[in-house]
Amino acid sequence: MFGLRRENGLAVDAAAQDAHLVLRRAAPTLVAEDIHLVYRDGNVPTKALEGVNLRVANGEFLCILGPSGCGKTSLLRVLSGLVRPTQGRVYLDNELLTRPSRRVGLVFQAANLMPWRTVLRNVTLPLEVAGIPLAEAERRARALLDLVGLAGFEQAHPAQLSGGMQQRVAIARALVQDPVVLLMDEPFGALDALTRERLSLEFLRIWSTRRQTVVMVTHDIQEAIFLADRVLVLSPRPGRVVLEMAVPLPRPRTLDVLYTSEFAALAREARGAIAQA
Repeated sequence: MFGLRRENGLAVDAAAQDAHLVLRRAAPTLVAEDIHLVYRDGNVPTKALEGVNLRVANGEFLCILGPSGCGKTSLLRVLSGLVRPTQGRVYLDNELLTRPSRRVGLVFQAANLMPWRTVLRNVTLPLEVAGIPLAEAERRARALLDLVGLAGFEQAHPAQLSGGMQQRVAIARALVQDPVVLLMDEPFGALDALTRERLSLEFLRIWSTRRQTVVMVTHDIQEAIFLADRVLVLSPRPGRVVLEMAVPLPRPRTLDVLYTSEFAALAREARGAIAQA
């Protein structure tokens, strides 16, 4: 059904595979080297991450997949600069990242909107904090609200929105400073299945217009493969990378790809890695 060739016994889309090779050869935007993270509860150490390495190319969509409690969120916080690793380093565009940066956007599972602010004012908030004039902040916010399909809801308050709409506001807020990298922590995990599916499609549309570098964590195998250019599978705690898997499926993607033999083969590979970790 696609322009397929065989690689390692798997039929892959030739154009998608070539695009993946271009990404892999590009200079990395985000690099994590030998990340170890140990939490301490009193005198009791808990290893969250052990020897994690990753390189994310400019414009790449990377999903980090693993079971609950494997350290996915901890890794995302290290990549954001919110948490310093016990060992290892993170680089953003070849600069050592040691603290939170406006060049890194964050979207969490909960939208975390300010209930007393309108939709527009929730999106302008990061720009207001950065000292951007309000007129310019509103211009940028309105453009992003239009992009995420919320034009006309600028004066609504979060309580008036569905869960999916609130998460769209959170995505717009994360993008309003035009970050180099967007980090997403199970952003659709709290939504019902139908809303989650619809918002995944919407986010791919948004991503395709901006091509921001995205790192997203999830425990949903289907979601990871559907969205990503590449998937990293983490072991149970302490989190270690046990599989790096390219996703050579054509873009733009539709839900039809979920029912292909190529998708099923990738899902089996990811599921097997998780089971054996």
